Amino acid sequence: LMTLIPAVAFTGSRMGFVMLVLLVPLFQWGASGRRRALWWSLTPLMLYLLVWWGLQVWQQQAGVEFYGASRLKGGDATGLRWPLWRNSLTISWLHPWFGCGFQQFNYCFTRADLSDRAPANFNHAHNLVLNFLVEFGWPAGLLITALLALGFWQLRPRRGYPASSLYFILLATASVHAMLEFPWWHLYFLLPVAFIAGMACAGRSDGGWWPSLSLRNPFRRAWWWGTAGLLSVLA
Repeated sequence: LMTLIPAVAFTGSRMGFVMLVLLVPLFQWGASGRRRALWWSLTPLMLYLLVWWGLQVWQQQAGVEFYGASRLKGGDATGLRWPLWRNSLTISWLHPWFGCGFQQFNYCFTRADLSDRAPANFNHAHNLVLNFLVEFGWPAGLLITALLALGFWQLRPRRGYPASSLYFILLATASVHAMLEFPWWHLYFLLPVAFIAGMACAGRSDGGWWPSLSLRNPFRRAWWWGTAGLLSVLA
């Protein structure tokens, strides 16, 4: 991790910086607020700030400009996220019940009459929930989001299983990434997330996280059918 931090500073990755900031509260939570964990969680962020400061000094003294600074100065620091999210909400209300169809975001974005259209061409909403709402409609989109949130909550850390904190931190960072980008549309992101979730499930030997395989309870039947449908949609 420490060797990759200078690369994050050089490229001016906004997502990388957000992840470094997010590691602090997540690491603290996973470590139950231990003081030593606070220092470990702050180390990557402090190293990033130190490298960024050094690059700024180098830029001023040598009269050069590195890519990260020019990228942040070149336009919207959010990467056009706000106008894109506003457009996505507008499109979702144009097709509220069934959405525009799977993988049809770009088609609807291009054809929709938007007065404040984001000045770029997008294939995804750069937000997992908004993408669900646009492509599947509000009822199905909210249902899928609720199932994902419930499954994520079931994987929360527990006492007596230290590795669960690590799994939760990794899944939390991947989830935040999915709210700002579209990583789960790529297998090289989705497969590691599924693997980590599976490792987290395997550690729950007491059956406390996931409902029993017994389908007598209507809630359990709805859970398993909903999970199976969600996996089918994602596949």
